[in-house]
Amino acid sequence: MPNSLFRLGVSKRVELRIEHQVSRIDQRAWGDIDVLAQGVRDVELGAKLTLFQREGKKMQLAYLGQVVAPSGDEGLRGDWGMTNSLCVSHDVGAEWSLGYNLGVDFLRGSSIGTYAMAVGRRIDDRLGLYVEPYGEFDLVRENHWASLDAGLTFQTSVAWQWDLSFGTGLNHSMNYTAVGFSWRVPPKR
Repeated sequence: MPNSLFRLGVSKRVELRIEHQVSRIDQRAWGDIDVLAQGVRDVELGAKLTLFQREGKKMQLAYLGQVVAPSGDEGLRGDWGMTNSLCVSHDVGAEWSLGYNLGVDFLRGSSIGTYAMAVGRRIDDRLGLYVEPYGEFDLVRENHWASLDAGLTFQTSVAWQWDLSFGTGLNHSMNYTAVGFSWRVPPKR
């Protein structure tokens, strides 16, 4: 379902963010599909703060924090919460990039540890691909959900990028396919 992420750079080190999505949760058994919940999820408001950036090595360290406001439709609405991630990214050559995140989220009455590692490869000036193992570990209930996604990016201009991605659960039942686009509005000089 549609997912929107709006980012506004207010300085070289600070980016404000608002994230919102429409979701559907199904249960499938014996060929039947029961819709358990459908509608708008909670809004997330936050910021990404660059803590360290080394130009020569093309390495960046940032903090990403978002407040989750209980604003979603019934069945998709949670309590107040917060997501927190320490984000590291590297250029590891002319064609490759590496990024990884570690975080602790306070959601659904639990402390949830999160992790992700994305490896990207530039094919040419417009086309790229990536693969990303990621997951969550509920520190209270001791549940672990491991997932994997991959995708292609295609830049049609300096301002527009299209992407196609798919993901699956490795130790749980989950899958998705997504088509998206990014639109960059450069600042006026």
